[in-house]
Amino acid sequence: MNYTRIDYSVELKEIGAYPQAYQIKEDRFDRVSPTSPWVIKRHEISIVEPKLNLVLDKRAKLTDILSTDILSFGFIVSKKLKDVLVDFNLPTHKFYACSVFFKGIEYEYYWFHFVTNEFMNWVNEEESNLKIRPLNIEHRDEVTGIINLKLSNEERLNQLRQIPLGNGVFWETLKFKKRFPKFDIFNTNELGNMTLISNDLLNALIDNKITGYRIKSWKHLSY
Repeated sequence: MNYTRIDYSVELKEIGAYPQAYQIKEDRFDRVSPTSPWVIKRHEISIVEPKLNLVLDKRAKLTDILSTDILSFGFIVSKKLKDVLVDFNLPTHKFYACSVFFKGIEYEYYWFHFVTNEFMNWVNEEESNLKIRPLNIEHRDEVTGIINLKLSNEERLNQLRQIPLGNGVFWETLKFKKRFPKFDIFNTNELGNMTLISNDLLNALIDNKITGYRIKSWKHLSY
């Protein structure tokens, strides 16, 4: 099973504007109420349904995946895409209802929130390699450090916090153990924050003419 990196589309010919969607004005400054999407944590599935109402930029186009300025994890997906996803092997997840307003019409969307807290349990620390490199593409070949994958979670997070400004982490090699459950989508969390999808899921997106995403070949994963 091969994997491909997926993210929001930034192609204006396809999406019209970036980001495409914003929180409606009356909800924008609510970051403390139990139903505010801001209280949802990256590594937890909330039993409380967040109140998520979005309005599209007047220049934007409706796509099956919508970019938004409010979420730093998960995807805003159409019902069409939700119906595709549920047929695949997904990690712990939830589809929170989301209303999208565009040109006076309300559309049915969902916040697809999935968590892969067990990611490091899959990683073969001996055969994987995570390096620190400059974010500037012109200097990307330089290596400014290496993340020690054998550290405890807290020690590793502390090492990540000390990465110099202008640098990021990049997987040179990502080798999974046999226990990897072969999810069709997962995220590498703090270790590169990449979302990867299986070729089976990618083919389903193509077959169903799903819109609003971009992909990048990623050949560093093996298991």
